[in-house]
Amino acid sequence: MAFIPKGFVVKLGGNYRLIGGEVSRKAQLKGMKNGKQFCKFSVCAGVKPGTDDEKLYIDCVAYPNGNNMGNVSYSSYLDKGDPVLAAGMLKSREYEGKTYTDLELMWVNSPVVTPDAAPPFEAPQSSGYGGYDGTPEFQEDADDSELPF
Repeated sequence: MAFIPKGFVVKLGGNYRLIGGEVSRKAQLKGMKNGKQFCKFSVCAGVKPGTDDEKLYIDCVAYPNGNNMGNVSYSSYLDKGDPVLAAGMLKSREYEGKTYTDLELMWVNSPVVTPDAAPPFEAPQSSGYGGYDGTPEFQEDADDSELPF
C-alpha cells in the first residue's frame, strides 16, 4: 500500500481542493427528492491551522453526474479508518442558521476499495470524429531479431 500522510489539504485553484486523510465517518448513501442517491462521508484531513491538536474534518459529498454513478457507488464502500484521496470543489450551504462547507467530489480513490467492488468503467464510444476507434496507435514489427540500437 502506498504511503499516505496523516492528512493534508492542497489548494488547486479557486475553490478546488485535493485532500488526503482517513475516513472519520463511514460513507452513507442518502436519497434526494428526485429519487437519485448521493454519498456522504467525512475525512480527517490533518490538524486545523493555528492549533496544536484540533483535527480538521471535511465532509465529502458525491453526487451523480448525469447517468454516471461512479463516485457515488465507489464512495459507498468507504469505511471509518480507510485512507482516502479526494478532489473536488468546496461549497458552502446554510442549514438552520448555520453555515456548512462540503467538498463536492469530482474524484475519489482509496487503496482499500478493490476494483471489482467498484462500479465497472465503460470506455466512451467513438463518435467517429477523432475519437478512439479501437485500433492500436502502432504496429509491432514481425521481425524483432535485430534491434535498431
